[in-house]
Amino acid sequence: MILPVHPIVAARAAEWREYRLAYEGGRPYIDNYLFKHAKERTVDFKVRLERAVYPNHVGSVVDTYAAHLYREQIPREAKTSGATLEEFWSNIDMLGTPADEFYEQVAQAVQVGGRCAVVVDRWDGDEQGEVITRVQEADAGRRPYAYLVGNEDIIDWSVDRRGRLAWVAIREWGAPEREPMAERVAPQERVRIWRQDSWELWVMGGGEGEEGEAEPTMIDIGEHPVGEVPVTLYFWGKREGAEPVASSSLRDLAPMNRRLFNLVSLIDEQIYQYVFSLMAMPKSTWDELKNVNWSVSGGIPYADDVAKTPHYISPDVAQIAAIRAEAGQAETKIRQLSGLGRVNEENKSVQTGIALSYLTLDKDALLTKFGGRMARGESGIDRHAAAWMGEPEPEVRRTYPTSFDPLDLQEELNNAMKVVSLGIQGEALLATKAQALRSYLGPKLSARDLEAVLADLRTRLDTGGSPL
Repeated sequence: MILPVHPIVAARAAEWREYRLAYEGGRPYIDNYLFKHAKERTVDFKVRLERAVYPNHVGSVVDTYAAHLYREQIPREAKTSGATLEEFWSNIDMLGTPADEFYEQVAQAVQVGGRCAVVVDRWDGDEQGEVITRVQEADAGRRPYAYLVGNEDIIDWSVDRRGRLAWVAIREWGAPEREPMAERVAPQERVRIWRQDSWELWVMGGGEGEEGEAEPTMIDIGEHPVGEVPVTLYFWGKREGAEPVASSSLRDLAPMNRRLFNLVSLIDEQIYQYVFSLMAMPKSTWDELKNVNWSVSGGIPYADDVAKTPHYISPDVAQIAAIRAEAGQAETKIRQLSGLGRVNEENKSVQTGIALSYLTLDKDALLTKFGGRMARGESGIDRHAAAWMGEPEPEVRRTYPTSFDPLDLQEELNNAMKVVSLGIQGEALLATKAQALRSYLGPKLSARDLEAVLADLRTRLDTGGSPL
């Protein structure tokens, strides 16, 4: 970090990093969250680490909820500041991204970190000469644009008693310009501080402090006409008082996904050991065969006077079944936490209200509330965009959906989970299907009729048929 970070950032850095990596997946997650068991040799763990595959249920859940919210285009109509906002919405980040796609990315980021931010700045065009009229602004290419800031890059802030930003420090990366074939220079870590009427850009460098360490140096400064900090904060869970932080939707889901990931790796290790068994043999036989390619995993010599013929030593297959059962339970929990099940006696250990909202039947209310928060955030962003152009607060009509079909979302979630599913069958599959039936048939059937349906479901499973 270039500048001192807020105490909340320092305290939650590891937690937030896990949420981000759990969503992104890939090798960074595998390298950080596959754990070595107590008696495992380092060389064996390295081999297991290379074979590891991360089943990214987290990414599927987050992307599905965000995509469902923006499955239909959001109607937007500007009654004032029309030309400015219509251009803004059509290419909101000056990278060719329309508003719906940009806000879907915001919807993903806010679920992962519990908060995120959107900064509105102004591009003053290639010509930096004096601009006076609106026509000159258009000719110069001057226009507002927005960019998304992830949770971990909001590193410090100050708020008033009403929770409004007095200033905020945001980490960013500057990519130095270079010529073709020139050696690549690593991006420079910088901090931009947005205030209510100005901004500052800081880097590490310049003079040295009392202990010989490099001090932060301000390399640029400017004013802005917005009249408030041009940063809109989004929150997923309940905001923690005046502080701009809130709970992530992954607070319960990510640890369970980490457990599943490690169990899957242990299953892979057990299968690896079982298929390639060790051979126990007399020492004289070992001396003859140790240089022959006769066994993938090798052998164990014992004294020649031991009255025992050579034999293979294999792990107990029951261990694989036991670990599979644990993995099945973990995947069932993940499906419940993601919204494919409901709260029951077996999962009352859920800690956060956000996870509980995933578990409730009323996904319609969850998405409606989510949409309302996204719409309120858009209002702030549009206000900042207009203010950058010297225009009054715009009057905009936007229509986020207020009614969703939970069955459609259920199907989308289920399909997304199947993509990363481990193919777990048996009781775990039965439990998942039974949860879905209780959720959606419970209000329509009597308890007796519902039990008859569930009994038929169990019979199908016991006879080798398809549960549903």
